[in-house]
Amino acid sequence: MPYAGIHSEEGPDAIYSTFARVNTVWANEAFAIEKIFASDADVAVFERFTYRARTTGKAYESLFSIHAEVVDGAVVHMEFMEDTLGTGATFARQGTVTYEVEEGKPVHITVN
Repeated sequence: MPYAGIHSEEGPDAIYSTFARVNTVWANEAFAIEKIFASDADVAVFERFTYRARTTGKAYESLFSIHAEVVDGAVVHMEFMEDTLGTGATFARQGTVTYEVEEGKPVHITVN
């Protein structure tokens, strides 16, 4: 994914640049915050979004979550978790993909 990885060298701009990169490959069609929990400096946010890949036109709805550490009103650490298999599949072109979770039991998925 174009935004994945650790961006600690970017400092506070990491959050903005991450979502700017997301916007270059997907159009955000829907976004909803479902729950927010906080305890001391820790904040957990649970959300849902629908992204449409700009290259293929395929859309995917995913739940995702953010864990942030907030100190003096500033986010000092953030982790973003989503269904990357599902969102990544929006980039797939035609063909067959094979997954084998259990030995000798491959699952073949055809992308149209």
